[in-house]
Amino acid sequence: MKYFNRGVLILSILLLLYVIVINIVYGNIAFSKILGFACILGILYGIFQIRQHDQLLAVLPIWLKYILYGLFTAGLILFIIVESVIIYGAVHIDELQADKVVVLGAGLKGDQITTSLLYRLDTAIEYYQKFPETTLIVSGGQGEGETISEASAMYQYLVKHGIPKEKIIQEDQSTNTYENFKFSMQYIQANDKVMIISNDFHMSRAKLIASRLGIDAYGYSAPSHLPTIINFYIREFFAYLKDFILIRP
Repeated sequence: MKYFNRGVLILSILLLLYVIVINIVYGNIAFSKILGFACILGILYGIFQIRQHDQLLAVLPIWLKYILYGLFTAGLILFIIVESVIIYGAVHIDELQADKVVVLGAGLKGDQITTSLLYRLDTAIEYYQKFPETTLIVSGGQGEGETISEASAMYQYLVKHGIPKEKIIQEDQSTNTYENFKFSMQYIQANDKVMIISNDFHMSRAKLIASRLGIDAYGYSAPSHLPTIINFYIREFFAYLKDFILIRP
């Protein structure tokens, strides 16, 4: 227990420093404040345990200790399984010709494309250059802090970089991944092969949601922004679980 408590303290301190740095350098990063709060709780727990000579659980009945140990072990196993699924989706790329490619939005700053979205768009260009017979569906509405829809910004970027206008369809009503696919389905025929382009950490969940909506989709992952990758892989664990439970076929 002593080593576990000190491990929690050290890991919490390191993650909190990481959260502070990425927010200072890159601005407001999604989920990072939640991660930072969890780190503060971890630090408080570690300090309290050390000051109490690792006796926090000593006052608990043995049956309750076993329940807590069991819950922790189950949570750790679940985290490893889900992250393995997420990582597999990130590294597995389907190299095949699709009829429709759904390029998922990733937020704007005003009308400026964010780094994550830029990676998705550059990957869409790369894919189109390999398979120019495909049609791109750029999917994303206008959210808080955005002066235009994500679909519009994506369309403008792709056209500027040589993609023919007639090869791009704009879906500009969606506000999350579920709606990306739900609203894009009107442009997808029953026999179409569908490719998803999103950042690698997001791919497994995107394919899960697509399958729950009846879309048999493939994945062509875009890179992630390396400095923020730890934050997003941790966030994706909770997001994947939520969608796995709540989104039904």
